[in-house]
Amino acid sequence: MTYDELELLTYEELELMTYKQLQAITAVYDRTAQDVADRTAKGVLNATDITRVENNAKTVGDKIAIPITPKSWETGGLPRATADYLRLRTSVEAIRSGYGTFPNTPETPVQPLNSYQKWNDIEKILFDVNKLYDDTQKSLYYAGDELYAGESVGII
Repeated sequence: MTYDELELLTYEELELMTYKQLQAITAVYDRTAQDVADRTAKGVLNATDITRVENNAKTVGDKIAIPITPKSWETGGLPRATADYLRLRTSVEAIRSGYGTFPNTPETPVQPLNSYQKWNDIEKILFDVNKLYDDTQKSLYYAGDELYAGESVGII
């Protein structure tokens, strides 16, 4: 779900959501230049945003068997370009190259991660790989599942 989609939900709607729905990652990949200029919640990068990206990378990495070690961020913590941003970018690249992507999934952005478009791309990559994985899991059939092709077999 995007940030805007979550904002539209009421408390009652959130209460009715299943664990599987709540487990789905939340991604903000629809930032605009206007968000940045107006300094909206989507237009500024803060500890909550970086923590969300780190946790999404861990969640998706766990699903596709790529070990990711997220860092927990607190207000006032300053990410280091050579260590923290590089680690995050490397994790996203490992996830993107370690599983399938959609044709419109962006490439992993290059350093420095200093624009809203690059952060949109990072979150979109994580969202797309997660969606592709979940959709693939939903389409699997297991032993004992019944499949029908719309035809019946008569008595032989």
